[in-house]
Amino acid sequence: MMDHPYAVLASATAEQQAAAADFLAFLREPAQQQRFADLGFRDYQGRAGPALSAAIGLPGAQPPLSLIDPPAPAVLSHMLTGWDELRKKARVLLVMDVSGSMDEPAGGGRTRLEAAKEAAIQGLARLHPDDEVSLWQFSTEDAGGPQPYEQIVPFAAMRDNGERLTAAIKGLHPEGGTALYTTVRAAQRSMLEHYETDRINAIVVLTDGKNEYPRDNDLQALLRDVNADTLERSVRVFAIAFGDKSDLTTLSSIARASRAAAYDARNPSTINDVFISVLSNF
Repeated sequence: MMDHPYAVLASATAEQQAAAADFLAFLREPAQQQRFADLGFRDYQGRAGPALSAAIGLPGAQPPLSLIDPPAPAVLSHMLTGWDELRKKARVLLVMDVSGSMDEPAGGGRTRLEAAKEAAIQGLARLHPDDEVSLWQFSTEDAGGPQPYEQIVPFAAMRDNGERLTAAIKGLHPEGGTALYTTVRAAQRSMLEHYETDRINAIVVLTDGKNEYPRDNDLQALLRDVNADTLERSVRVFAIAFGDKSDLTTLSSIARASRAAAYDARNPSTINDVFISVLSNF
């Protein structure tokens, strides 16, 4: 059951209210109502047209459809406040880009990495204490390791891991390039190896650039690897394009393949709101 209310904001001027009334009258005229019926919608009185009636097996004579009244405000308030306790808990791998370009200015006297750190810390604080979070950083290999990515904090519930995550995020520093494809692939494989069926399994990757890693430069291979349509179990990859050099098009392709979404924070001032929007998926 879908409801499409026609509403006029209380802030509308008298002229705007009159225009809205004229438009509503226009929508209720036979020609416009027929267009709604042709597209499979009921009319403004809740009655289905011949095509819709035939498609869903309604009798020829039918009473107008009545909507179920919404819950009382107090009930809605309890539903919203109780949602965080009742929802399926999350298992989130946070993957932060610490390439050298993250040391560039982001406005407000902060570097990109400093802005990303603040957003990550604020966003993680909104998660439920039972949500599990792990932190990786990535750039390109350094002399100390064979891979361009590194686990900084292993998985644990936020109630036990919150302070450790905050300290680790504050300690990140920028260097190297951007081994995006290799890191996303490794993160997805790690999550699949330790998949928990009773949790939302997801990756959140934040990067300010595009893939700069010649050893793994095959986007199509990565898209096949993360393609949720071909996997018995899949991990959603939520991507944040941070800064004006980030590759939103590629990040969107990766996210869509995994049945997730990419978020546009190419304006660095939006990173706090974007991070909160990403974490609201859990």
